[in-house]
Amino acid sequence: MEEKIYYVYAYIRLDTNTYFYIGKGKDNRYLRLDNRKQHFMNIVNKSNAQGAAIYADRYVFQFDAEKNVGGYMSVVDINNMEVVSEFALNLGAECHGNNICFGKKYSVDDTFPTLYISEGDSINERFRCFVLRLANDLSTFTIVQTIEFVGERYESSRQRDWIVDAENNLLYTYSKNGINQETELLQFGLPSLDNSNIELSDSDIKDSGIVYEFINQGCCIINGKFYFAFIKKN
Repeated sequence: MEEKIYYVYAYIRLDTNTYFYIGKGKDNRYLRLDNRKQHFMNIVNKSNAQGAAIYADRYVFQFDAEKNVGGYMSVVDINNMEVVSEFALNLGAECHGNNICFGKKYSVDDTFPTLYISEGDSINERFRCFVLRLANDLSTFTIVQTIEFVGERYESSRQRDWIVDAENNLLYTYSKNGINQETELLQFGLPSLDNSNIELSDSDIKDSGIVYEFINQGCCIINGKFYFAFIKKN
């Protein structure tokens, strides 16, 4: 019987030095671009990968800021290293998806929890959070809520990322303080999914604190601890 030898290989974005695809193949599969998903080719030709999140230690949700479709989502099953779903998001031409994270399930019948996507539109100064309900087969989605901070706490305020702590029913964002240009983390209660449009004001802030002067996009909460991506000045 002929022995089949397979190997695991990865593709890396040279502009960010990060992995964007991990696959299983044999022979020279790692060199060939035939029979690739459209999203894979979009990244190879012009990558713009942004936020990503992992659900149940199995599914990787990767956001790509493709302007012609207002963002693109690919879902990879890391058990077999295969793309199980890909779909356009239509969240706006400048939606960057700087950070994505999971909230609570919209319904007990849902397979996946809601997905929170940070808009990060620096062109139009829009920094909303889109809350998506995913179909059980990951074929489509519904925007069930839009969240925006409209407070006047700062002279200038730019919300880059939204961060969900579903376990403790909390929602966070961080902004540049217009007075001394420090980065401050703002804490809110996690809005009920019963309301489709949420505008948070200064009075909704439950707590706040200075985090770091040069925080970059990207954050998650694990066991009550924040994990930030940041830029450190020399």
